[in-house]
Amino acid sequence: MKNGGLLKHRHILDNHDRKVVEYLSENLSTAKVFRLVSAYFTIYGYEALQNELFEVEDIRFLFGDPASVGEIDPGKKEQKSFTLVEEGLSPNYQLQQKHIAQQCAEWVSRQGVEIRSIGKSNFLHGKMYLAESATGGAVVVGSSNFTRKGLGCDQNANVEINLATDEEEVLIELREWFD
Repeated sequence: MKNGGLLKHRHILDNHDRKVVEYLSENLSTAKVFRLVSAYFTIYGYEALQNELFEVEDIRFLFGDPASVGEIDPGKKEQKSFTLVEEGLSPNYQLQQKHIAQQCAEWVSRQGVEIRSIGKSNFLHGKMYLAESATGGAVVVGSSNFTRKGLGCDQNANVEINLATDEEEVLIELREWFD
């Protein structure tokens, strides 16, 4: 969706024309502070941004559904992949899943990462990603959860509607709301 070399919708991230994960990756690469709000959290959402997240010094994460921590796929939408073996079906991602879970646990327990939950299922539905660096910041507000499909990481990504901006006044307002 380009118009004369410029993106037609430079503020919209829908995971079709512009992906949330790409916008966040670009802005987290220089970020010192990251604030995020999401109804769901999965290890695969973490995996999509793990390299960038490990470099951010100060992370505060508020998520809405505490039950989603114990689930790999809270929406039951991740594509299941199995291989037919002599004994029956064997899951293809079992070993990868454990490795990702261990990396995520290491990240969550490190200094500078604070994660809290509302503690009440289906109470917090908002989604916000706010990254700040020494030279400015960027924010995404919309419908994308911190999951692979919500961030736009695979071919069957959710179609989302998110507004992205680097306007300082908006960043200040959203930081104050988060705090």
